[in-house]
Amino acid sequence: MKRPYIIIHTHTAIDGSINTIDQPGFHAGSQHYQDIALTPGKQQLNIDAYLNGKTSTQDNITHYGTPDIIKGAAEVPSDDYLAAPVLRVH
Repeated sequence: MKRPYIIIHTHTAIDGSINTIDQPGFHAGSQHYQDIALTPGKQQLNIDAYLNGKTSTQDNITHYGTPDIIKGAAEVPSDDYLAAPVLRVH
């Protein structure tokens, strides 16, 4: 299997803090990055996958909400999952 090329991008302030969401220009800069990294038709980085950390996801996507649990749903396997390499980024 071909090994992935990985780039780690973080939003870090000049003072070294990672929590920069309240800084002027953060949202515009973040949206520009999202566009060049992920938006179909605007993508320039040609990435194959995207990963957010737990805190970033909770702060910016789920806002600390919890999912609805479906009683009787199949258990999620605990082993590794390898995605099909031909699928598009969504």
